[in-house]
Order: sequence, then structure tokens, then C-alpha cells
Amino acid sequence: MKIRTFVFTFCAIVWSVTTDARPVRLPFDTLAAHWQQYIGQEVEISTPLCISGIFYDSLLLAPERLMVPEQYADGLEKGDSTRFRELEQHNVARSARLCTRFYGYKLQHGNTIRGLRAKVTAERQLLSARTPSFRAQRRLDRLPDLGDATVRLCMANIQNYFADLGGYAGAKTPEEFERQTTKIAKGLLYLDADIYALCEIERGPKTVSILVDAMNRMAHAKGRYAWVDLGFTDGDTISCGYIYRADRVQPYGTPQFAVHDPSSHYHYRFVACGFRELASGESMVLNINHLRSKRGTPQRSDSIRMDNVDSLLHMIRRYEEARIFDDPDVLLVGDWNCYRRERPIRYLVSQGYQDVLERFDPDGYSYVYRGTSGYLDQAFATPSMMAQITAAHPVHLCADYYYSLGYKRGSDLTRHRYSDHDPVLIGIRLRSAAR
Repeated sequence: MKIRTFVFTFCAIVWSVTTDARPVRLPFDTLAAHWQQYIGQEVEISTPLCISGIFYDSLLLAPERLMVPEQYADGLEKGDSTRFRELEQHNVARSARLCTRFYGYKLQHGNTIRGLRAKVTAERQLLSARTPSFRAQRRLDRLPDLGDATVRLCMANIQNYFADLGGYAGAKTPEEFERQTTKIAKGLLYLDADIYALCEIERGPKTVSILVDAMNRMAHAKGRYAWVDLGFTDGDTISCGYIYRADRVQPYGTPQFAVHDPSSHYHYRFVACGFRELASGESMVLNINHLRSKRGTPQRSDSIRMDNVDSLLHMIRRYEEARIFDDPDVLLVGDWNCYRRERPIRYLVSQGYQDVLERFDPDGYSYVYRGTSGYLDQAFATPSMMAQITAAHPVHLCADYYYSLGYKRGSDLTRHRYSDHDPVLIGIRLRSAAR
């Protein structure tokens, strides 16, 4: 998404101050006019500011986290373009850029600062009088309360997890792949789910089996975790996959795909599988979906993702008519590569699917891009399935942490920043389940 911003640069240098700072509060009603009156003067921004975006040489600051307009407005098509423009301007009026030295992994989105002092220059930059000190968030990765759920579902994009090294994506060396495996396995174990719906894992059994082995080894429980064989051969292609706790749930039925052409890239990115809870015998159908990313022109990207949703809906109708799973409780999860009010999602909702996160955590986020946050990782349910969901929340293991914590950037082996997407936990209590 391109947001036309008019922001001001804060430069972190030592500045000798001889005059009193004039107080400033954000947001301004008219941003340019108000900053114009402070040129050549020192100001103190009394509004508490938080980091909304982290870049190599700058930080985007605002009184609160900036959200993508498409999370709340239809955009600049035939929909609510007025509301979209209002949200764009809202982000512009509340944000400012702090050009500073490289802070590295210690900074996180959401860290806060109070009383920033700076001098306004003729170039409409702000020169900081001292090195800013930010306050970190507490327990950023806290697990949410899922209520009386009997099944815990985790959907997670694990960012190009490929056992075949040196390809177009993923780890390039054995050392990188080992760190990547360790970080992903620690993150998934921390989430303590019964079913994991994964995006951006390499096609075929080799890669997913390595991850499952690592999870069982770390959990000191041989055979606790297993994976669903989708019938794919190994290959250097992005796919989706299922991992599950074999002592709590079991897959059933024949896995289904949205495109029946094995040469198609999307054949491996839209899958469906049934799961049965062992304690109750109740079941559900779980679809994993990974729509086309935002590449090329917005019109071209949007058109392809609309085609993706059409293929998904066609697959669902096909397996429902064939009674392959024979279950009305259908949950669609994954990396949709579009926000709540973009056209492919609106189209899906118009077909009767209910937005799970809009109900349980409407103002949350799972992804941060160029200083704005929102949900790319979402879930949609049939009405009967929605009635059995107890809670749904993102867990901020990844998106708010600086990219230097990633497996390619150093030796960090924590669960943090195993991906650029946050996972989402969904609590489910299947009918008549009693665990």
C-alpha cells in the first residue's frame, strides 16, 4: 500500500540549546502550516510518542500505532473512498520521522518516548537535542486467554521455511537453516496449539518432517507432533502444511486442493483437511489459504487475488457436494495478503463467511509494513463454525521485533522474529466436546 505522507525528519545529533523550547502537541490540524511557524526554533513535543515504523536510518513516530486504512475503509475504488482518504490524512497528521543512528534489535514497534526536544530547520527537519531514550513494551508476546476452548488452533506464516538450500527463498546455508528451524520450533511450541496451519513452508514431506522432528525433540515427547501428508512431492515451491498433536486431534478425509493442476504454483497454496477431536469425536474442516502477494500494479494484484478467492470457493463447493468431509463447520485461515476492507476479503464475506478477528480483536494486527500495521493473517468461518469459536487473537512474537533478530542476521536462537508475520491463536470448543 502506498500512503502519501507529509512527515518531518527528526535527526539524532547533539545540539547546543540556548533558548527555551516551545511546547508542541500532535496532531496538528494543518500539519505544514503549524510546523512552518516553528522554523529555526526549538520545540518540545509533549505528546507521548510510540514507534510505528522502524527503518535502518529512521523511526516513524506517532501518538499511537498507525493502522493501514484498508483495515477500516474500502479504499479508492467504488467503495468508501472518502473514509479511506480521511484515514490516510489521519496517519499523516499524527506521524513524524526521527532520523537517528542505528539502534539495532533493542527497538520494537510500540516502544514509547516522552518529551522529545528538537529544533525545526528550514528544510522542515527536526534536530534532536539529545539521543532519545525509548521505553520498551512489557510482555509483548503474552499468550491470550482463549476461554473454555478445547482445541487450540494456530495459523502462522513461517516465512520461507525451505530445507532445500540456495533456492529462490529461505536459508542459504546449513547454519542459517538450523537457526531458522530452532526459532520456528520454539515459537510453535510456545504457542501450545493442537493444530498448526502453516503458510510459506516448502512443498513436500522433507521440510515439514524436519520441523516436526525438532518440535518433538524440544518437547521431549517422541511422536507428540505429527504432520498431514498432502501427497506433494518435494520441491522448491511455497506450499502450506498442517502439524497437529496426535494425542489430541487426528486428520480425516482426503486433503483437497483449489487447483487440480500440479504444475500450477497455486496448487500448493490452497488446501483443506478435516480434523476430529479425540476426546469428543467432534470434527471440523480447516482450509489453509495463501493468496497472491502484492506485486505489480494494484489492479493486476487485486485481480489475481480475486481469482484466488474464486478458486477457493469453487473448491469448497466441490468437496461439500461430494460430501468428502460432510461437515458444515468450515474455518478458512492463512496469509491472505490483503487487509479486511480490500476487495477479495469483502467478496469472501459477501458469500456468507464471517470475519473471526473482526469479532474478537478488531483493532489488532499481525503485520507491520512501512510504518503501518494491520491484519494480513486472518480467519473466516461458516456461521455454525463461528458459534464454536471462543476467542481469536494475534500473538506478537515477530512483527514488532527488529529484523536483526531473524535467522539470517545473527546468532539469535529465541522464538522472536522467526517470521515477519505474527501468528494468530484461535480457541475452539466443538459441540458436545468435553476435554
